[in-house]
Amino acid sequence: MPIKTTCTHCHSSVPLSEPLPLPGESIQCGECGASMIVSYPEGILEALKGKGKQFAAERPTAPLSTPREGVPKVRASRDAPSEKRLEDPPPPSQFEADVTHAAPSRPKRPGPSGKGRTRWPVKLMASIPLTFGAMAGLAVLLTCLTAGGSYLFFSQGLPTVDTLQAYRPPTVTVVQDRHGEILGEIYEERRYVVSLDAIPEHVQHAFIAAEDASFWKHSGVDYFGIVRAMLRNLAKGKMAQGASTITQQVARNFLLTRDKKLTRKIKEVLLSWRIEETYTKTHILYLYLNEIYLGSHAYGVEAASRTYFDKSVGDLTIAEAALLAGLPQRPSDYSPHRHWEKAHGRQGYVLRQMVSNGYITPEEAREARAEHIHVTPRTNTFLEKAPHFTEYARRYLVEKYGEDRVLRDGLIIRTTCDLKLQTVAQQALIKGVHEVDQRMGLRRSDLRTLGDDAAIEAYRSEQDTALRQVWAKKQDAAGRVELPPEVLLSAEQELEGVVLEVSRKWVRIGI
Repeated sequence: MPIKTTCTHCHSSVPLSEPLPLPGESIQCGECGASMIVSYPEGILEALKGKGKQFAAERPTAPLSTPREGVPKVRASRDAPSEKRLEDPPPPSQFEADVTHAAPSRPKRPGPSGKGRTRWPVKLMASIPLTFGAMAGLAVLLTCLTAGGSYLFFSQGLPTVDTLQAYRPPTVTVVQDRHGEILGEIYEERRYVVSLDAIPEHVQHAFIAAEDASFWKHSGVDYFGIVRAMLRNLAKGKMAQGASTITQQVARNFLLTRDKKLTRKIKEVLLSWRIEETYTKTHILYLYLNEIYLGSHAYGVEAASRTYFDKSVGDLTIAEAALLAGLPQRPSDYSPHRHWEKAHGRQGYVLRQMVSNGYITPEEAREARAEHIHVTPRTNTFLEKAPHFTEYARRYLVEKYGEDRVLRDGLIIRTTCDLKLQTVAQQALIKGVHEVDQRMGLRRSDLRTLGDDAAIEAYRSEQDTALRQVWAKKQDAAGRVELPPEVLLSAEQELEGVVLEVSRKWVRIGI
């Protein structure tokens, strides 16, 4: 019966022809070309000789010593004397050659048939059968290691949350007259910081219902909210809903940038955990309601209340609170100044959220939905009341205290101006300048020619529409008042007219 061994590299059968190789001889696998060193288990060499098997000419080899009990047998490779390996003895009934791969001096490119290829040395490892439990445990271990490594990596260089303890944001510097009447506001960000106690509960509930319904329950991140938002975005095929909690928004607005990157989102989550561990929910909500941007240069609920309704946040109704709570998502798109229908639709969503979270009853929601909200037009008191005096005060303040402090520190400046007397003086001055202008006669420097009658009628029609729109906007800044059928003029109103006819004693003007 021919003697065979198995190549440990390609597992193909390798016949050993007589004369048989002696221990330490090198043979080559006919399939993969791997070079192997031959050794025989104890007693097999003598048994084969007893059966008359022929061996190659013997040459001196190191004697095989019998290993002590518990000590594995070590055999040195002739071609790689510096490498040693441990050998497990095979069962007595099995004959197999002990093989190590000899390291060639340089690798060779394999040929088309696969023969003649030289392999680099490899280390073999005993296979361990993996059960489902072992695989699951390994997966959990790898997940934990990955999560731990990611946490350590992204935690490096994170800003400290200690800065949120002493909240000192940029606020409005107010210039007042001698009686406390506001002459103007000077600011970098229009913000008035108010305590949480000064913000009515229904205002707090409106923002929580709209932005983070589980605010009082989660520890900084709403995991169910993330899954819900992902499913909804997948259903709509676009980013229709976000999943940032109020705590995450505080972390982003105070400590991070608004870059839409995955690394920023991971840092946002880590900071949210730290904020929740460091501060109470009420402090987090206080920071959020005073910092959030709500459009029209208004930061925080107090500034937004003054901007849109000309009242303090403490005087807001449920309907007004729901309108403000709908702004953080897209302040420009939901602005009641620019897009009343969108703002009104968003208000309905906030009211439904307040009902579903138990903050108001369905009846209160219906009443709020039907309430007529008076939206005040955007104004600039700095330019309207006493602009020259207020500008003089601003320059004086910047010179004395520095521009940064005037813009950010929320100073309250009481001046010597009496606004009522100042208004009378300004009106008298404007009237006097106008009368002087009239006495100077008609000046042709600002005249322009429209052309034929058709061009004149087109111009007058455009002017007519614009004047009616101005009147409607004054009645309701949200644009809910229909345009009047004709232009409504007021005394001392300045208009641009078209000269229709001229005689020696009179001129007919069209407006």
